[in-house]
Amino acid sequence: MRRRELARFLHALIAAGASPEIDAQLNRVRTPGPRATIATDEELGRLHIHAPTWLRYWLCATASHALRFSEAEKLCPANYHAEEKTITFEIPKTRVTNTLPASGELQAFFSLVQPVADPNTPLLTLIAGKPLSRPTIQAAWKALKKKAGVNPLLRIHDLRRTLARRIYRETKDLVATQQLLGHKHLTSTLTYLVHFDPAAIRPILNQLRGGAPFNWKN
Repeated sequence: MRRRELARFLHALIAAGASPEIDAQLNRVRTPGPRATIATDEELGRLHIHAPTWLRYWLCATASHALRFSEAEKLCPANYHAEEKTITFEIPKTRVTNTLPASGELQAFFSLVQPVADPNTPLLTLIAGKPLSRPTIQAAWKALKKKAGVNPLLRIHDLRRTLARRIYRETKDLVATQQLLGHKHLTSTLTYLVHFDPAAIRPILNQLRGGAPFNWKN
């Protein structure tokens, strides 16, 4: 990420009249491999026990519905369909919508804040009673990990990977896992899972990366 931002800065300098050679001096870096860290069921249990109400919502959104940070941050009553028991939200990366079934726990959180004056107010804000900044959420997450005694290297995004692995393990359905994660391309989903089932997933991933269509019948 640092290299990418530096490259943008150098390109802006070149556009302003600097020598194009400055871009050539920027070292190339190897793309890091996919992260494999996940939370165990025991760790998830301890996190829920020690989390305050608003953080339990956060765990519900990320660990039980695989929402990204920004999706969990923005989810609001307007995204919730009580009759269908689903949530519909926009995926920031693709600007398309994704619809997922809402768990009983998530339904309870939406019921907790009813009635609400503005249905576009983030559920996180309604539960916490005030807006929460990203640094505040990150600091609370760090404190929660320490209090619950879980892997200190566990990231919020790892909870999304944790659920993806469980869904794939239970169903072996790559398309269902892709839909859960809201990935536009199947290769993104396979990258999440390749560490957990390399024998089955690596050939498919290599096939797709090579530009060949994947035959689902096989």
